[in-house]
Amino acid sequence: MLLKLFIKNFAIIDEIALSFENNLSVITGETGAGKSILLGALELILGKRANHSVILNKEEKCIVEAVFNASENQKLSDILLKNEIEVYPELIIRREISPNGRSRAFLNDTPVKVEDLEQIGKLLVDMHRQFDSYEILHTNEQLYIIDDFLQLNEERNNYQSHYKEYKKLETDLNSKKEFAVKAKAEQDYLEFVWNELNDLKIENNEVEDWSTELNLLENAQSIKDTLGSSLQSLFNNEQSIISALQTISKEIGTYTALSNEIESIYSRIQSTIEELKDISTEIEIQESNTNSDQEALSILQEKVNLANHLMHKHNASNTKELIAIRNQFEEKINEIHAVDIDLDNIENKLNNTRTKCLQQSEKLSKKRVSGIKKFKKEINNILPDLGFTNALFEVQHSFGDMSKNGIDEIHFLFDANNIGQLQELKKSISGGEMSRLMLAIKSSLAHTSSMPCMIFDEIDTGISGETAVKVGGVLKTLSNKHQVISITHLPQIASQANQHLHVYKEMVNKRQSTLVKSLSKEERIEEIAKMLSGKQNSKSAILAAKELLGNN
Repeated sequence: MLLKLFIKNFAIIDEIALSFENNLSVITGETGAGKSILLGALELILGKRANHSVILNKEEKCIVEAVFNASENQKLSDILLKNEIEVYPELIIRREISPNGRSRAFLNDTPVKVEDLEQIGKLLVDMHRQFDSYEILHTNEQLYIIDDFLQLNEERNNYQSHYKEYKKLETDLNSKKEFAVKAKAEQDYLEFVWNELNDLKIENNEVEDWSTELNLLENAQSIKDTLGSSLQSLFNNEQSIISALQTISKEIGTYTALSNEIESIYSRIQSTIEELKDISTEIEIQESNTNSDQEALSILQEKVNLANHLMHKHNASNTKELIAIRNQFEEKINEIHAVDIDLDNIENKLNNTRTKCLQQSEKLSKKRVSGIKKFKKEINNILPDLGFTNALFEVQHSFGDMSKNGIDEIHFLFDANNIGQLQELKKSISGGEMSRLMLAIKSSLAHTSSMPCMIFDEIDTGISGETAVKVGGVLKTLSNKHQVISITHLPQIASQANQHLHVYKEMVNKRQSTLVKSLSKEERIEEIAKMLSGKQNSKSAILAAKELLGNN
């Protein structure tokens, strides 16, 4: 339950600190006094996104802090422990909004994300604001109400996780089918290009090696002639270089004993002669191995031309890049070949998941159908307590295609006067009637809900007199199992509360500010009397107020 609420520098509130009691608390005050501002501040605690515009004094930060009794809330404790937050009997939630617009959130003084507050807020407070009743006009919301009543939320969530997987597989399958159609349309082209590249049988730097070899073949005869001529000059005629050096060596050799320098020259000439003989031998071998092979030249020329054509075609500058392009085409072809296998696998998974979803949805549907009768009965039993003496509430059920909520379609029907004209809510119910119907639904859910705190913002819109007394009675009964906080304009409801908070405006620091006061018994009499007559200190109103309070 909500124990305390502290608000500072929020909207038109300078600073207030409130304490709440168990059972039924009411909040009253003139229109525009700031009653709904209190709920706006509390919504920040429950995970609503912060807006910089709510700061009253733009030079100071806004603070909203709430204290909850969380001693018996196991789900809440599990979430706190999961987020490594200390668990205490009381949970303190704080929001801070800085003048620069930055928002921070804390659980027991531990910084957390706003999303965490939203998750935890759903376990602490069920807040029903003035226009929330219109939610029940939507069929999905009506189905969720049935599930809440029958405590089927966990089963529905389990089904929805499988349904989500089913829809993802369905999307994947359609995507793969589209890919397969497009891929198969270009498969012939991809295979043609790949075959063209693969026929080259290139590896590493092979094209560059071919070009080098081609240059040798194209110049083979010139090279052979040059090598032969060089061999003749070096060794194979009487005027060869080696013969000339041998003659010189012989002549200089006569004088080697006379001079060390001449002996050195002689040795060097001998070494040069030997080196030239080795060179002559290598030239002879190279000349012998060099042949002009026109057939090999033609084959190699064709390969180099094709390689150059493909490199130009695919914008490749070398063998490595051309090999990478070939591999890319090969990967695309392999993907196409694998599509049929992928389609079969996804289709099998899709069918299995769909079967599982259908089984779960049918199981869920049976429980819904069997529980609808009990839900209708409970709502119809509560309606007279809310001033609907002749109203009839009905739930229309039908089966539809499998969707995120199962195979059930739910429509709430209503006949305010039981004249045989049951219609969907949007066609058959006024705003005030809808608020009371929502209260009936909330009351029915209260028997199965562990929600510690329920807040109603002007649930009494459009009613008065005896009906207002009945609505107050329902809220009073509801507060036996839950803390109930109700913003109201009706004295019949205010008189049934255990705690009465009055909201009013007063000049603070030269500006209007919202203040809240917990009323004593005498102050309650005066406030309810004013609510009855609209005047201060009317004797008849005072007596009526005492009577209302005395009856409660």
